[in-house]
Amino acid sequence: ISFALLALTFITLIGTAILLKENYSPITNYLSDLGLPGSSALFFNAGIILSGLLLFTFFFFLMKAMRKKESNLHLLQKIAYLTGFLASIALICVGIFPENIVPMHFIVSSAFFLLALATVVLFSVPIKQNKLTKNWIYNLISVCFIISNIWLIITQAPLPEHASVF
Repeated sequence: ISFALLALTFITLIGTAILLKENYSPITNYLSDLGLPGSSALFFNAGIILSGLLLFTFFFFLMKAMRKKESNLHLLQKIAYLTGFLASIALICVGIFPENIVPMHFIVSSAFFLLALATVVLFSVPIKQNKLTKNWIYNLISVCFIISNIWLIITQAPLPEHASVF
């Protein structure tokens, strides 16, 4: 439920921000442009903060579910949860520090993308072992996320940022 709520919150608030931002394009604008002062800022920043809080909740309940299935978490799982929690906090900070708050925004947004990438990679093994989800679905999503993040790191362009997030 927390993942569905996360997706619904993100899509609704960020989608509203995109619709409100004049001349917004994923080819020429970074998502963070939506958080700059203007008609989209409130929806974007609130959406990012709420999404970060819900992501934190998601990792908490995922950890509880994994603990029920397995009494001891492996080191890799513990590190994955830590990076997931830290990515959640970084995402919250993206909403608190808009793009015009330099250099904080760059630091927290970079931290979010790097920590989210690490979380996806680190969770690949435990999720596959515990079979909490259909492996092919998780593998497909993971590969797409990893490729779009590498694309973002290499090009630092807006379009791969959108691909990575959506």
